[in-house]
Amino acid sequence: MRFDICLNTVDTIARETGKRPEFIEAATPVQVGVGQILFLTENGYTLVRP
Repeated sequence: MRFDICLNTVDTIARETGKRPEFIEAATPVQVGVGQILFLTENGYTLVRP
């Protein structure tokens, strides 16, 4: 399992709240989260939805 964090979302939250949210060190920052999801699913990863 991997945990990526969307930097576009982080930037939006920082802009709206005035502070950057904290996230776990194990998270891999990616610029566009949706793009990362598409890339991973196209390359053999499985997308699990609730």
